[in-house]
Amino acid sequence: MGQGNERKTGYGSGQGMANEPSVKRDVLRESEERYRRLAEDTPVLICTFLPDGTLTYVNTAYCEYFQKSPGELIGKSFLDLIPDDEARQQVVRNYMSLTPEHPATTYEHRIVDFQGRDRWQRWTDRAFFDEEGKAAYFQSVGDDITERKIYEERVNLLSAAFEAAADATIITDRAGIIKWVNPAFTQLTGYLPEEAIGKNPREILNSGRHDQAFFKGLWQTILSGRTWRGEMVNRKKDGSLYPEEQTITPVRDAKGRISHFIGIKHDITDRKQAEEELRELRERFYLAQKMESIGRLAGGIAHDMNNMLVPIRGYVDMILSDFAGHGRHISYLHEIRNSADRATELTKKILAFGRGLVLRTEVLDINAVLDEYKRILRPLIGSGVAVELNLEPNLKRIKADRVQLEQVIMNLALNARDAMPDGGLLTIETANAVIDEGNAAGQEGMYPGSYVRIRVADNGYGMATETRMRIFEPFFTTRETGKGRGLGLAIVYGIVKQHRGHVLVESEPGRGTVVEVFLPVESKDTAVVAPKQQEFGLASKTATVLVVEDDPQLRSLVEKALRAHGFETMAAHSAEKGVELVSGYEGTVDLLVTDVLMSGMNGTELYQNLKQRHGDLKVLFMSGYTGEVLAVQGIETGQDHYLQKPFAIADLMRKVRATLADVK
Repeated sequence: MGQGNERKTGYGSGQGMANEPSVKRDVLRESEERYRRLAEDTPVLICTFLPDGTLTYVNTAYCEYFQKSPGELIGKSFLDLIPDDEARQQVVRNYMSLTPEHPATTYEHRIVDFQGRDRWQRWTDRAFFDEEGKAAYFQSVGDDITERKIYEERVNLLSAAFEAAADATIITDRAGIIKWVNPAFTQLTGYLPEEAIGKNPREILNSGRHDQAFFKGLWQTILSGRTWRGEMVNRKKDGSLYPEEQTITPVRDAKGRISHFIGIKHDITDRKQAEEELRELRERFYLAQKMESIGRLAGGIAHDMNNMLVPIRGYVDMILSDFAGHGRHISYLHEIRNSADRATELTKKILAFGRGLVLRTEVLDINAVLDEYKRILRPLIGSGVAVELNLEPNLKRIKADRVQLEQVIMNLALNARDAMPDGGLLTIETANAVIDEGNAAGQEGMYPGSYVRIRVADNGYGMATETRMRIFEPFFTTRETGKGRGLGLAIVYGIVKQHRGHVLVESEPGRGTVVEVFLPVESKDTAVVAPKQQEFGLASKTATVLVVEDDPQLRSLVEKALRAHGFETMAAHSAEKGVELVSGYEGTVDLLVTDVLMSGMNGTELYQNLKQRHGDLKVLFMSGYTGEVLAVQGIETGQDHYLQKPFAIADLMRKVRATLADVK
């Protein structure tokens, strides 16, 4: 078949080469026959057609594809074989656009065949022109490329999926050299594709956190054909580390051999942070539970110790009041009393941890407290540690016990000083703070609201996590034996908690320690005026006092002390026994001195019972328990009708006289 402007009349129509010179006829016939045999044997589809689409020749493959015989095709328009109208119009436009200068074109189109199947075809059309330059006929060579198109679509889909994947994805060869990365890899690591391709991941991502055994196990897994899944820490381009969860899967070639590996990396930074926050929250919760339990235990022990200390101190005072002089035995008694005083101070510290102190609160400006207290603080800290105060000028007021607040500041400052044996900087800051629901949810015992924050920071040697988790425990200390009892921070914890506050501690070895104390803001800006100390003389008449106390030694001491000061007394070991005594007593009972919490009927119930019979009966409550516990019983610890254990005989008598004198 000729090309260009050679004139042809087509194939398959029975027309010969009548216009050719006779000398060439045999040669051309032989050439045509060879062409026909080649066309018939080829698996590609071949046809020739006139400008109107009429087929003049079809090969065997063409007939088989359309499942028609040559007789059913020759003389018919091949356009009828294209059921899709849009595809049919596109084919006509393609071959009619051919010119002598551009006699051939190749195109692909999608059709739905007569069986309803989606098919893809690829055709190359060539035009043959007459002497006038008009298209005389066309030759078309085509193939069904449906399988190739499906494969390409699948590959394109996979490629688009990997490109769009949120997780970083890399493909390496069998040796681990990166061949491809997706955009998420760049977002995660900071490395552009051209910076990563050709490198081994360990060259650019290795964090140094994993040993050779780790990577050996990884490679043994994937080279055996299995998928490796695990977590590792890698390094970004900027040098920062990040945790990732990675899956590495072997990829096999057509022969089943491992040729590549595909790694999918999922950044688990947020998950790790959430896990760490949950772990810390659990630790804080367990710590709060433990501290609560220890606090209750400490408060109970201190209460029992108070009951024992009152008789020791009381009897010593009574003996000393009966004897004058400076003899050896008198000095012994003074030593006993001094020891009892020291034991009393220890119980106060234990009660501070167990939130058992009786608070004398007033509205305070913490800045003013700190400004005044710094004169005392600097000598305590020593010259080697610089003290810096950064105070919020518009600080809100709180309601607190000034003495206990100063105790908190002193203990934190001394603890910071001890963490800087070679000197350093102690910073005390104040600020207004608002705790929202989110922040409060992460801190056991903290509630949303407005707070004043006291921040005490040092640049000392800091603490490890296991030490930090125990610093508020009573008697836990990192100091050498004989250099502290370990009650300082336990007292801080108890005082702050009793003020409905919260304590946060941040510390790392070598990075110092920061302690933040949050105390709730007082809504009212009125100060509590402490009652003035007054002295009272003896009652105008001899009064009768009923003493109800379940501790026998303490009950005996109070009874004897009252008798020694001219009072008539009755004593009972329980409230029920006290009611029984009064019921059988014909005289008037002027005063009830009673413990608050006892088995059976408590002190307040006893008082209400007796007051129904003796309307003028007055009461003096005694207790070693906390103000919170007593508040449940309706008792205000700051009033004259309350006596906090342990107490001295002088305190007892002063309270008795004040109560009988009706001083409010």
